[in-house]
This record gives sequence, structure tokens and C-alpha cells, in this order.
Amino acid sequence: MHPVKHDEFLINEFVQFSIQAGFATRNEDFPIYDFESLKFTLQNAKAMKGEIRSQLISYYKKLCAASVSEKEHKKRIKSLSYVITSRYKAMLHNGRFRIGVSQKILNLFLKYLWSADLTMEPHHCPFDNVIKRKIQKYAGGDGLTDWTELTTMKEYDAYVSSVREAANREQMSIAEWEMKHWKGR
Repeated sequence: MHPVKHDEFLINEFVQFSIQAGFATRNEDFPIYDFESLKFTLQNAKAMKGEIRSQLISYYKKLCAASVSEKEHKKRIKSLSYVITSRYKAMLHNGRFRIGVSQKILNLFLKYLWSADLTMEPHHCPFDNVIKRKIQKYAGGDGLTDWTELTTMKEYDAYVSSVREAANREQMSIAEWEMKHWKGR
């Protein structure tokens, strides 16, 4: 699939919406930025979001050229977290761009692309508090860390396992299950 003019508009909007959603954490104990840091400036924050944007566009182009395995997708989540941490550590809360924020941005971006028929169905879904509550309702998942606090792929994998269990019970993919249950928030 190669983007046409109106697809470029949608992709740019999806990038913006995904970044905004990932940065919209309501957990006061786990903000994105360290506002006390001398390195935090609006210019640096804009540069960081530009880097995230580049990562998302790069991922979209890869998806257009070939399918991406679940393992590769997980590597992308980890890579986004690592790249942003390595470049912007001094201005990030606890010096880290967390896995939870990275997965939210990437998975939401893929959900938008899939919903607009611009890519194949994603392997996972965006994990946030709405979906965490749905997972807890349908598959237990009481030990899940708040998405804003996720710092390891092991914690992320706990979400994937729990939602996969819930989706399998309804004979659905993870993406389909999330789409169905997100609507009823």
C-alpha cells in the first residue's frame, strides 16, 4: 500500500493524535517530563516529538513494504523507548521514556492506520486504563501495572497475555477484541 495525497493527511493526523494520547498521562507520579530539569525547554520537547514522529512514519513505511511480525513489533516498542530515552534522558521523568508511553503511541498509531484500511490488522492494541479495566473484567489481570508506569517489556507482555486470553475466549484477535470493548467504555 502506497499513500496517496489524502492518505498523507490522515497519516499526519494519526501521528499527531497518537503522540497526544501517549503524552496525556493522568498519573501525576509518572509524568513524561522532568519539569525541574534545566534541559526541559519547549524547543527540546518539540524536537523530541519530532523524533517520535519520524519513528512512526518510518514504521508506517516498513508496514507498507512488508508485514511485521509480533516479535518485530515488540522490538519497535522497545526501540522507541530506548531511542527517545538515549536522546532526551536529561529532560524525562526519572530519565526514561517508558515502555508504557511508547506502546500507547505505537499501538494507537497502528489502530488508526488499520481502522482507515491503510495497514493490516495490528498484533496488539493500545493499552491504557480503559482497556486495563476491560481486561480485568474479562480476564482477571489484577496484577497489571498501570500503563503509564510500564518500564519493561515483561510488564508489557503481561498486558498482551491477559488481553490475548480475553480475546481468545471470544474467538477474536486482540485488535478486534479491543475495538469491541473500547467502544463500551
